[in-house]
Amino acid sequence: MTEPVRIMVADDQAMIRDALATLLQLEPGIDVVEKATDGQDVLDKLADLERRGESIDVVIVDIEMPRLDGLTTCAALRRRVPQTKVLIVTTFGRPGYVQRALEAGAGGFIVKDSPFQN
Repeated sequence: MTEPVRIMVADDQAMIRDALATLLQLEPGIDVVEKATDGQDVLDKLADLERRGESIDVVIVDIEMPRLDGLTTCAALRRRVPQTKVLIVTTFGRPGYVQRALEAGAGGFIVKDSPFQN
């Protein structure tokens, strides 16, 4: 039996954060182990996990958050835990965001209002 993919969801909007975590948790093979309110919270929770000998496989992070934005958080994660994948999500499909996300080390970029396809 394979280990579930361990995910942290970071978004400053509680409803979005909790809804995304709930939907992901319904998928077999996915375990949402942490939720964070901003980039600094991501790094703090990651440090707590590391102290317990645990890790995260994927961090899903909103691009615009208080204290520490998603791009800065992504770059910090890539330096600190390069094996952890980062997916950037945003409401804002602004020009240059995709390029900046890739430069920060993101493995993917999704605009929140993108249509869902099975």
